[in-house]
Amino acid sequence: MSTQHTEDELRAALDALTCGRPIIHIPALPEDSDVILAHAIDELVERRAQQPVVPEELQQQVQELEQRSQRIDTVVQEMINDLVGAREQIL
Repeated sequence: MSTQHTEDELRAALDALTCGRPIIHIPALPEDSDVILAHAIDELVERRAQQPVVPEELQQQVQELEQRSQRIDTVVQEMINDLVGAREQIL
């Protein structure tokens, strides 16, 4: 389980690490830059794991598009059948 940090803490930790002045203790302390960022990464990984691969709304849209596609296929097939029937009547 990770500890939540404020946005300011996260930004300060990232800034400290990227500017070459990280706050790091041995043994590690909760306010160390690497610990703060490790917690944030853990939280991000946990949240991503909890989210479905495809959100429900997107799944519903895909299903609607598949249904529309099937209806279009049906209409096109009916048109082809009508054209074939009309051709046979002409010949």
